[in-house]
Amino acid sequence: MSVNFTPEQEKQVKDHIQQVIDHFETKLAWQLKIMQEYFGDEAYHAYAAAQAKNTSARWRKIAEDGGNNTIEALIKRQWEPLSTKGYEYTMEQTDEGFHFTCTKCPAHDIAKRLGITEQAFHMWCRNDYAVAEGFNPNIGLKITKTLMQGHSFCDHFYYYKDRD
Repeated sequence: MSVNFTPEQEKQVKDHIQQVIDHFETKLAWQLKIMQEYFGDEAYHAYAAAQAKNTSARWRKIAEDGGNNTIEALIKRQWEPLSTKGYEYTMEQTDEGFHFTCTKCPAHDIAKRLGITEQAFHMWCRNDYAVAEGFNPNIGLKITKTLMQGHSFCDHFYYYKDRD
């Protein structure tokens, strides 16, 4: 059975799916906090590592399906949709790569309110490395600051490893 949606209905469905995903990821961050409290850091970090492995595989598939695994394609898939979800950031392209400075992150706002910024850092921020690696093993990423770690902004720099 196929369903034909109007553009507005399609947007509503996509928005609802994103809300479900956001809720699910917040629950995962809570689970990480509970795992850390009851089983210690080893279990907590093992779970975060497994999450990163799954993230990498998912983004490898996204790159394969899209037929383009350049940094520009990654930016289009990962960063551009964030501006419609309340994230505020700037991007500067240099000869060395692409530098993002994010000053507003709704995920951080939620995590801070819930007291799970450390867990959210491992669920979301650290997973950006897995996103880059999965999308293209030649894409490097340097993150020096994050809102989740208490900084006033997030700092992401994407570059090609073979240009080092």
